Amino acid sequence: MIKNKYTANLASPFINHSQQWENKEHFDIPEDIQKNIVDKLGFIKPSTIQSVSIPMITNPPYLAVIAQARNGTGKTGSFAIGSTLRVDRKDQKLQVLVVVNTRELCNQIHAVYEKLVDGTGITLSNFNNVTTPTQIVVTTHG
Repeated sequence: MIKNKYTANLASPFINHSQQWENKEHFDIPEDIQKNIVDKLGFIKPSTIQSVSIPMITNPPYLAVIAQARNGTGKTGSFAIGSTLRVDRKDQKLQVLVVVNTRELCNQIHAVYEKLVDGTGITLSNFNNVTTPTQIVVTTHG
């Protein structure tokens, strides 16, 4: 386990955390979102970073998560899936605010959220069209 003097480690990156999306004890994902994860995002089974971080985002106690993994391993998917699962569909107020440093990254992350929330009733907006209240906003500071 990697030690760091600032935060306690709750999960080791060296353990095989292989799971299935259907595992209700590990992931509690509604069918419509689970279908979008597999069919639209193409995540047939969760990556290691997703297996570790999504339960940490969605289950109490809600702690800050710092995750590190190689490019293409599913970090954006981890955060998008985890934060989407925390959205209360009945409450139309802003619940997730994603702020990134470039417009290109903003568009990439927005595209992931679009696929994830398609047909779920969860509202989403990008930085340039926040005219009505939405539950998830992806934006840039510039």
